[in-house]
Amino acid sequence: MEIETILAFGILAISIFQLVVLQEQPQPESLVKLSLEQTVYELRDELEGWYNYNLTNKGKTLSEEELKELGGVCKHYSEWYTSESKKKGFQAIDVIINTGNRTHMFSVISDHTGYCIADQTRVKCLGLGK
Repeated sequence: MEIETILAFGILAISIFQLVVLQEQPQPESLVKLSLEQTVYELRDELEGWYNYNLTNKGKTLSEEELKELGGVCKHYSEWYTSESKKKGFQAIDVIINTGNRTHMFSVISDHTGYCIADQTRVKCLGLGK
């Protein structure tokens, strides 16, 4: 395994540990209406309706409306997932992976049941073991 890959997995593991084990104060139950997995897949379905990967917007700050109209890069979509998930009462962080000359960003969203990785139009959810 290359050192960049090992470091990336280490960063992801630490981020997930921070989200799941060192959680901030739990959100009021009234905010969380759907399960974690249902919420993240619903967000992904919403995103797929207007997703447009647009490298020319790399490095630009975009409002949600500009993102929907003009498209963006992984950073924009990660920040959107994180923001929308927090509004719904979940814990969420953006994770940045540097692999040499490339950088990638995605969102990890969690609650007491598990966590989901939201990476542009791809989602993977995992439950916590007992």
